[in-house]
This record gives sequence, structure tokens and C-alpha cells, in this order.
Amino acid sequence: MSITAPATAGELARTVAHLRWTHGVLEKTIADWPAEKRFAQFDGLPNHLTWQLGHLARTYDWLRCCLDGKAPTVNEAWKPVFGGGSKPTADAAAYPPFEQVKAEFDRTFNDFAKAAESMQPELLTAKPALEAGQFADTRFRIITQGAWHDGWHMGQLLGTRKALGMKSIFE
Repeated sequence: MSITAPATAGELARTVAHLRWTHGVLEKTIADWPAEKRFAQFDGLPNHLTWQLGHLARTYDWLRCCLDGKAPTVNEAWKPVFGGGSKPTADAAAYPPFEQVKAEFDRTFNDFAKAAESMQPELLTAKPALEAGQFADTRFRIITQGAWHDGWHMGQLLGTRKALGMKSIFE
């Protein structure tokens, strides 16, 4: 079965369920993060919690745009702070307040997941509504890559948790 062309609405439902499950594990990864460690960076782990949540918020918004073709909703001023090519810094003053970043992270994921759930089957094999380059060649693949992207950043955050001496989320 191809991941670029789902055979059934059931396959889409399973894929969205996987997307939501992966995000749920990511949420568990950050749930007990100490406020004073939100900008912690280590050699090999420069992407601190605040940067990662802002980056993911921008990514979810872009992924949703790739599905529905509607305009982005995340503040354009966030692009140089959280976008591709941005460099995380431990300077908290360089970022919006954490509560705002977390709220955008939550909102944009929910918007992306709802757009994924409401995709019409005939659009799943269509090209993304926005140019997605090598990231994805179909709208269905946008959804699968969204789950992968959450996992990628979760891995970074799990490494940072370990470096901080935080307990494993799997205990």
C-alpha cells in the first residue's frame, strides 16, 4: 500500500489517528518541563523547548495551508525567530512569551489535524495546495510527514530531557 495514495477513508482515519497519537506523546514530553529550563541548550541539542514549540507552530500552520490552501495564521514576525534557518538562542527576550508560543503550538496543531480529518478523499492524491518541495508530493503525504516531523522534534526534546536529568516519559 502506497503512503502517497490512500486506498480508503479508513486509511486516512488511521493516519490521522497516528498523527494525533504522535502529537499526544510529544505533549507528554513537554508537560512537566520546568519553566526555568525552557531555554536550555546543550552541545548537539541547540533547539531548546521554546524554539521547538514556535517552530512546530509555524510548521503546523504551513502544513494546514498545504492541505486547505488558506492563508497562514501565525504572526509573520515569527518567521525569523522560528522559521527555517533561524538559530535558537538562550536569550528569552528574543522570543514571544512562552504562554503565547504554547497557545499557538496548540491552536495550529488542532487546525492542522482538523484540516487533515476533513480532507475529501479525491484530494488526498492531489498536489499540496502550496509548493512543498521534497517534503511531500501529495496532500496525504503532508499528513504523514506532519506525524514524522513531530517525532523528529520529540527526539530532540527527549535528548534535552535526558541532558537536564529529567525522568523518562516512558517510566
